[in-house]
Amino acid sequence: MSQLRQAVLLLLSALAVAPVHGQAADDASPAPASISSPSISIEELKVKASAGDAEAQCDLADRYYSGKGVPKDYVEGTKWVKKAADQGCARGQLGLGLAYANGQGVPKDLVGAALYYHMAAEQGLAKAQLLLAGCFEHGQGVKRNDVEAAKWYLKAAQQGEPRAQYILAAFYANGQGVAPDVNETQKWILASAGQGYAPSQACLGVFYEEGLGFPADINKAVQLYQAAVNGASEENAAYRLGVCYLQGKGVPQNSVEAYALFDLASSRGVEDANTLKNMLTKRLTPQSLQQAQARARQLQDVASAHLQNP
Repeated sequence: MSQLRQAVLLLLSALAVAPVHGQAADDASPAPASISSPSISIEELKVKASAGDAEAQCDLADRYYSGKGVPKDYVEGTKWVKKAADQGCARGQLGLGLAYANGQGVPKDLVGAALYYHMAAEQGLAKAQLLLAGCFEHGQGVKRNDVEAAKWYLKAAQQGEPRAQYILAAFYANGQGVAPDVNETQKWILASAGQGYAPSQACLGVFYEEGLGFPADINKAVQLYQAAVNGASEENAAYRLGVCYLQGKGVPQNSVEAYALFDLASSRGVEDANTLKNMLTKRLTPQSLQQAQARARQLQDVASAHLQNP
């Protein structure tokens, strides 16, 4: 196994390539984002939806899911998204798949979720392709099939879906559903990171820091770590950037900033970050510790904002 491939496997494992099957956290509701004008009233949407306008049905579902202008009502929302799905609307099919995956307005049904993802994916909807790939990868609602998972991740990746690009890089690194290919791993990590996808930025940062497949460049690594922290409070980037500040690698040595970054990373499950945070707690002067804790609160506030507005 090449050094780069081995590193990619370790990194992508550490960066938690998690199941994407029922991941509605990226959305305010099971229905994909409304494309109607926010000035359109609920009454107007109801008229259009009742007349069979599939996009209006999806928009109306989104209003009920999100509680915009009406009391939040998953059952009513799912009723309308199903009407759109039954007309063959890809957006409605994806929305209904998410409703089944999360049990919102209907009983949870992973088989049903995978079925509707497949319908929308066949129509070329990138997010549906991503979610369907996750179903095949993890055996959720369908029989596990890495070849099918890779196929659908590739389709989504080719449309520019950054999470699909990130996961596809792991597939090529591991030879999962595809032949191992370091060049493809690099290609898709670069593509995903170039779109600002924080886990890919963190992964690419490690490649540059360690000189794995790319020329060693600590300055590029620090830039990527910082971008991932600034854009999404990504925990692994926060940990690696904290180590850079602790050691003065690519940045001026700053134990206060290192403490704050370790605090962020440890609060999101990076155990090594907690160890280093505890070490700094003992080493910092009372005044510096107070500054570090204040800075940590700032980063936690930003992280909370990222969770609310992913």
